[in-house]
Amino acid sequence: MMNKFNTLNTRIITAIFFGIIVIALLNINYITLSIFLLLTGFLTSLEFYKIKGLFNSNQTYIIIAAILTGVFPGLFQIWFSVLNDKWFILLLILVIIYSIIKVLDLYFNFKNEDSNNISILGEGILYIGIPIRLILYVIRPEDFILHKLIFILILLIWANDSFAYFAGNLFGKRKLMPSVSPKKTIEGLIGGAVMTLVTAIILYFIFNIFDIYFFIITAIIVSVAGTYGDLVESKLKRNYNIKDSGNLLPGHGGFLDRFDSFIYTLPYYALLLAYYIK
Repeated sequence: MMNKFNTLNTRIITAIFFGIIVIALLNINYITLSIFLLLTGFLTSLEFYKIKGLFNSNQTYIIIAAILTGVFPGLFQIWFSVLNDKWFILLLILVIIYSIIKVLDLYFNFKNEDSNNISILGEGILYIGIPIRLILYVIRPEDFILHKLIFILILLIWANDSFAYFAGNLFGKRKLMPSVSPKKTIEGLIGGAVMTLVTAIILYFIFNIFDIYFFIITAIIVSVAGTYGDLVESKLKRNYNIKDSGNLLPGHGGFLDRFDSFIYTLPYYALLLAYYIK
């Protein structure tokens, strides 16, 4: 009983401390927003490549690969704006195709995990690097009110995760996908989706950006793509027989554990933002 209490305390303290840092980075200015996105890209790439055993788990090579995947694409976009609309559409199509294949793999088990270094690097770029670059292309530094859009996305993901957890614990009976994530339930999924929609409507009146349909569609993206992003990462960990992607966040696991939903929503969110902004 005491161990469970200590674990809960650790989770709460980490959540508060980490939440404050994330909220600050997302709301100070464009530079801190960019730092948040680049750090997310680097740290999630680092854990992804460690899980996959890139370069036989050579720490130095993995760090270099994570920098190339999560940091350099974003830096090029921030400093040089080398991406144009045609490349944006092409990269968006590629990463959405990849994300759909990974979702289908949850149901049909296409193949075993790759062990080839080139394949692992390619997957890391599709999974993490390109989504980070796409969102930085859409959100430009000229109008800081648009930077709040990432903050809104994060809030909705937190709402979805939190209410899905509580609804699942209170009412969960039917398993969503027990072979991948035994604790997730259909009731939790529904509870999370409903409260994410309610939260989105509340945020519309708080931020008053775009129209209410934007917030409703964002809630749907979070509920669907965010949930599948969690499941895809759960299957990745199950395939490699690990519990957490890392130990950077005491009581919560790794960075990829906390941002799997965020990464998976980015391409669809970037598409929605491109429609509203451009």
